[in-house]
Order: sequence, then C-alpha cells, then structure tokens
Amino acid sequence: PVCAWNTGSVIMYYIGLFWVLNLPVKGFFRWGTGLCLTAIVLVWGSQFFFSPEMKIYLLNEWHKPAVILSTRDGRVFLFGGKDIPPEKISRALHKTGFTQADAHFLFTEKEGKYSSALYDAKQIISPFGGGYWPGEEISFGKTKVKIVWGEHLTKSGRLWTNKGYSGNGKDDVSYCVSSAGKEVCVGFKGFFIKTENGVFSGKLNQTIFIEN
Repeated sequence: PVCAWNTGSVIMYYIGLFWVLNLPVKGFFRWGTGLCLTAIVLVWGSQFFFSPEMKIYLLNEWHKPAVILSTRDGRVFLFGGKDIPPEKISRALHKTGFTQADAHFLFTEKEGKYSSALYDAKQIISPFGGGYWPGEEISFGKTKVKIVWGEHLTKSGRLWTNKGYSGNGKDDVSYCVSSAGKEVCVGFKGFFIKTENGVFSGKLNQTIFIEN
C-alpha cells in the first residue's frame, strides 16, 4: 500500500507539475523557477507553523477500539487495536500518511486476539509483566508518553481510575502523550481520549478525527 499524501504534499506536487509542464514556454525557466521554488518553500514551511501539534484517529470496529496518534514532529503511535486484524490497522496507518508506528502501546498484560508481532511497530510497550509501570515516562524526541493507571469511562460519562496492581490479569494502564505544551490521554483500550477540550469517545464502525 502507498501512504496517503497530506494537503501540503499534494499542493507541492502540483506546483512541481506546473513547473515541468511550462518549461517549454520561452523565458519560463528564468522567471518561473524562482516563483515555483518560493511557493514550495512557503507551503512546506506552513505545515510546521500552522498544523496542529497532534492528530488523533479513534477507530472502532464492532466495539473493538484502537487509537492512532501522530505528532507534528513526525512521531506516530498505535494504542490498543489487538482485536482488530493487523492488515486493517496497517491500512489505517497508511491512510494517515505513515507506514510504521514508532510504538505500539498495550493496556493490559494479556491483550487482544492477535499477536503483537503482526502489527508493524518499531517498539512494543506492554505494562506490568512487560516491564513498564504507571509513573514511568518514555521519551520519543520532544514527545513524552507517561504511563498512568487505567482510566475508564462509564456509559453515563463518569471517569474513574483502576489504581493498584493485583496480579489477577485485570490490571490495566492508560497513556498520556505530551508534546509542545499539548497533552492527550488515551483511555482504556482506546475507547476514548481526554484533551484540554474534553473527553471524546469512538463511534461504532467509524473513524473519529480530532486535532489538538
């Protein structure tokens, strides 16, 4: 599969195509090259200055959730999703413009139907028996991911936290991603996220897109 191009890449492509198609025009190379290069630089730069710090995609396939989160500095993370076929997660990653996740974050020690090895990620973060515990923070360049006790959301919209480790297999964690002063917390299994603007839940068989 081929990664989806973002809006800036599409605009730059057409500027380049315009330049190539007009090269035969007399005098165009002299005045058109500088103009096209300037336009490309402006479009490229605007992606860094005006794009959101984080883009979040909440997936939900028949009540089986996952979250894909990308940052402005080019990091991309997968949260949960081990009950969704790996090929579908791979297609979702490609549609967001990435071929591989920097890390795959799991919420419990024993999670999901499919093996973690089937998901295309550089690193697998698994709590408790996997060596990661609440309170720890993992750095990915300027992006930090903090492990916290599992946050849950009731049907009535009330948040509650599953604190403490019992070792009975029901313990879980959540994750808070921070970058450039922005923070997004991913709730249990990726059913919802929490931002400064509120709590957002996934919707059955839909992909919800949120900028932060």
